[in-house]
Amino acid sequence: MRIARELRELPRKKFKQNLKANLPRSAQMPTTTVSSVLEFASQAFGAQEMLRVKWPDGSIMHAEFRVGDSMIEIGEANEQFPPLPATIHLKVDDGDAVYERALQAGGASLYPPTD
Repeated sequence: MRIARELRELPRKKFKQNLKANLPRSAQMPTTTVSSVLEFASQAFGAQEMLRVKWPDGSIMHAEFRVGDSMIEIGEANEQFPPLPATIHLKVDDGDAVYERALQAGGASLYPPTD
């Protein structure tokens, strides 16, 4: 009974309020078109597009591009496949130069490169 009494108030009201406030924000995650990602990757990282497959509506179902010896696959978000956050780590020969090219290509810096 003691355990049941302690668990009765979980999750705490503050947790529920924070969750309710943050859910709509995460549902409005910004989307970027695959074409703009391919253009940015080309300018910033010297990416080479390898494949582009379109849906009947013209949006891009699947695309592949190469940066150095790495392949990256992406596709347009839709109702069936909603947008997902992603992180890509690229190893490059000259990080400072690539950072500057990324900024010139329209990228936003969260942190400058450091040694």
